[in-house]
Amino acid sequence: PDALRNYEKAALAYMDLWKKYGESACEAKQPACERSEEVLYNASKAFQAARLIAKAIAARRVLIDPKYGLHNTELAKKAVYEIGGNYQAIAVYDEAANWYERFARENPKMEKAPDALQDAVVLRLGLGQEDQAIKDAELFNKNYGAQKPAPAAQIAFAIGAHYLDKEDWEQARRRLNSAMP
Repeated sequence: PDALRNYEKAALAYMDLWKKYGESACEAKQPACERSEEVLYNASKAFQAARLIAKAIAARRVLIDPKYGLHNTELAKKAVYEIGGNYQAIAVYDEAANWYERFARENPKMEKAPDALQDAVVLRLGLGQEDQAIKDAELFNKNYGAQKPAPAAQIAFAIGAHYLDKEDWEQARRRLNSAMP
């Protein structure tokens, strides 16, 4: 019954460690900064487990802030994707799509990059931002279309279905026909 409270306590303890030992060391690019990304990442995961999504996002934003020099670490790269998931969880879909797109652009070879673009396409279509959805779909096809034909087909179908819903028959036909090969 105390799990949420315990996760929050753990997250706050991690943030205290960051404030006391990591923040100024990282800002000054000192050796004491080493592995501070783990402290911030663990804080964000604990905040998320405590269902404190805004605080999880805040901790991840510190992790990816270039002024601390941690933004190129593997955990920081993962944090960009996870911020997208946090925004999606709280139904801020435009921000979620922005973060998914950023992750896929900056880390095209990471495991979650195709998923991020696929999610961005769906979110953009749901928001009625078809131009951006099409750009995301084109990027997906360019980067992953050959290796991931099934998701590429799902994306093409989603865009075609979007045009069908709008009763734009010509665009739907064009999009679906271009995806057939």
